[in-house]
Formats: sequence, C-alpha cells, structure tokens
Amino acid sequence: MSAKVLKRKHFQIENRMEATGIHLPEQIVEEILSRLPLRSLLRFKCVSKIWEALISDPYFHKMMMHQSPDSNSQKLLIRKMFGDTAPSRFKFYSSSLSTFEDVQQLDPPLTHYVGRYHIFSSFNGLVLLAADTQLFLWNPLTRETVLLPYTEYNIIYTSFGLGYDDATDGYKILKLNMRLKHSMEILTLKTGFWREICNHPTAVCPRTGYEMELFPLPSKHIPMEPLVYVHGAFHWIGDLMVPGKFYVVSFSISNEVYGDVPLLDEMGKKKFPPPRFWPFIIGWNAMLLYH
Repeated sequence: MSAKVLKRKHFQIENRMEATGIHLPEQIVEEILSRLPLRSLLRFKCVSKIWEALISDPYFHKMMMHQSPDSNSQKLLIRKMFGDTAPSRFKFYSSSLSTFEDVQQLDPPLTHYVGRYHIFSSFNGLVLLAADTQLFLWNPLTRETVLLPYTEYNIIYTSFGLGYDDATDGYKILKLNMRLKHSMEILTLKTGFWREICNHPTAVCPRTGYEMELFPLPSKHIPMEPLVYVHGAFHWIGDLMVPGKFYVVSFSISNEVYGDVPLLDEMGKKKFPPPRFWPFIIGWNAMLLYH
C-alpha cells in the first residue's frame, strides 16, 4: 500500500473521529490497538464502526503481526476432530509455540455442518483451508471467511502455497497438482480467477548434460505438505526422475520466474536404497529449512 493511499486513509479516519468528539490521533490509536491481545481486539470491534473498520483493515493486520505481543511470536493452529455430527465436530485452537499453556479456542470458520476440514497453508495470520469440496480463506483474527473461486484439487496430489505480493499489494495462492502430468495454477485474490502456469521448471541433468523438466517430489504425507513461501517466492522439492540429486525450486510471486536454491552436494544427493523419509522443506522466521 502506497504512502499516499495510507495518508488519505488516515485523514479520512481522523475526520470521522473528530466528528464523534475523539481527538486522539489515528496513528496513536493504531499503535495502542496493535499491541492488544486477540480477544480484546475482537471485542473492541463493537465499540464503533470506525474501530471495526480500523481493526479489519489489512494494513492494520500487517502492523499488528509485527507489534502485538499476542502475535509477536509464532502461533500454532490446531485442528481437532470429534466423533459427533454437530456443526462443531471440528474445533480449532491457537497456541503459542513458547508455551502450551496459552491455548485459545477459536470460532470455527463456518457455522454450518462441515464433513471435513483440511488446512493447506497459512501466511500473515490468514489460513487457506478446504471445507469439504470448497476452498476458503480464513482470518481467525477478524472471524471472516471468504469463499475462493472453484478449482479441482485432491488432498493426496495437490499442494498449495499462500503468499503476499508487495508489487501488487495483494495475496496470491499457488496450486501445484502432482497427479499424472503435473500442472500449476495461480490465483490473484484481486482478480478472483485461477490462471494456468504453462511453463515448468527445468535443470541440466548431471548425467546426460541435457536440460530436463523438474517434477515436484511426491510426498508421503496426506494432505500434501504446503508450498513454502519465503522472501517473495514459493519453494518446493524438485526431482529430475533420474539418479543424481534433488533440487529446491523457487517461483517468484511477482514476476513468475523459476529459480533454484543451491544445496551442498551431500544435502541434495539421492541415496540408494531410498531412505524411509524423503527430503522436505519448511519455512521458519523468513528462513528456508531443508531436511
């Protein structure tokens, strides 16, 4: 979001606050609210329409993620399933990674009956999940759930990644289908439709010297592991399907260009017989971890 847009937004909010007799600068109100716990913010949305608009603003969410003591540390989202058939058979909890004593139960994303939830990815406090056959973007902070445009997926063969594009000031979702001939699609939330990515990553085969297509390394986990979003790019493990080594593929969220993350020879080397656990990557505090 540009400084000019933010300045205009702040000016409009300040004018509305002055009209209600509140003369506290909006920047100070933002600073105070961004340091409050999650439950307090949810209650304060009822104070006024101005506060509700401020707390629901995406810029405020990003500000809170960096400043609020309630969200300053990484959070663990827990999905628990119960045996009954009530709409609340699935329960969601938020827990701090530093202590499991700070566990908060969250309202479910949807109020009607859902046969099964799948959590596919998360970023900046937003959660990409499936409720039965539909994809949703869920914000546990504001309790808002947005239905995403339909796209086919399978929890065994499909992996998703959620990221934020600074160039366009918007969120994007990348879908990687690993079934048969793998395919890729990207969803820009501002446009509201899925678009196919026709080109695929390649690498020079160390045995033949020819450039070959890099296929996503299948996962033994169900659902599929999410694509890792770090430093403006999605990442996953790539495989030439020949003896040699594995690759860490990157895909820029802004210009949609492929790249790779160099690995030490011993790290990416394929072993025979194959190990019990295949390599995987995770994102942690803006770092890419390969295991």
